[in-house]
Amino acid sequence: MKRTFSAVAFLGAVILVVVVSTPTPSTANDEAFFQMVLNDDVEGVKAAIEKGQNVNARDKITGRTPLFFVSGDARVAEALIRAGADVNAMSEDTTALSVAAVLGKAEDVSVLLKAGARLESAPGGLTSLHLATGIIAMKRKGMRGSFEERARQATSFFLMQGQEFRPDFLGTVKLLAEAGADIDAKTQSGDLLKKTFEFSIEAGDVDYRQFENKTPLELARIVGNEEVAKYLSEVSPSR
Repeated sequence: MKRTFSAVAFLGAVILVVVVSTPTPSTANDEAFFQMVLNDDVEGVKAAIEKGQNVNARDKITGRTPLFFVSGDARVAEALIRAGADVNAMSEDTTALSVAAVLGKAEDVSVLLKAGARLESAPGGLTSLHLATGIIAMKRKGMRGSFEERARQATSFFLMQGQEFRPDFLGTVKLLAEAGADIDAKTQSGDLLKKTFEFSIEAGDVDYRQFENKTPLELARIVGNEEVAKYLSEVSPSR
């Protein structure tokens, strides 16, 4: 299934929010390149790079780079990084690592970490490890069933895959923990955390206060991700 910029408008936002907008590349060449990245066109991406494509091009509205929009094939991320893509580029306090983590894209997370991606926090104190617990599958309107079912619904929508995508939250959490992520880091409370959930809050289906002052382990338990909760309870010194 071909993906377009408007179809993945949420992809660059951490969780469901921070900024919801449609990327607007600066040039026609950039637009074509972003489209190749979105559609996992590995050979097209490589060919464009060989012709001099700027791999750190930013869209005019959100400032996101192509690395934020890698949607399924880690080889695209590898090609971008080999060509000099900035793995720590930020947009609205969001990084490519944050986006990969929240979607449970373990292969992309592995590539980014090996390339030197930093373990940054998003607004409200949400770290990549918090995001990787499966918080994208939190219970809200239109999201029913078990945690696994909700996770598939959420990530398939965000990635706009033509086939079912199965997120690997456990693999992602293990990679981040092994890279030195703070297992006992706590989210903040108040306006910064509220901002991160404002899209869902506007829809009236999420009470952000349940996520205040929580560790990754506590978030995993809240969203019902039992395998991640089990792993974190085993490795967390303050479980």
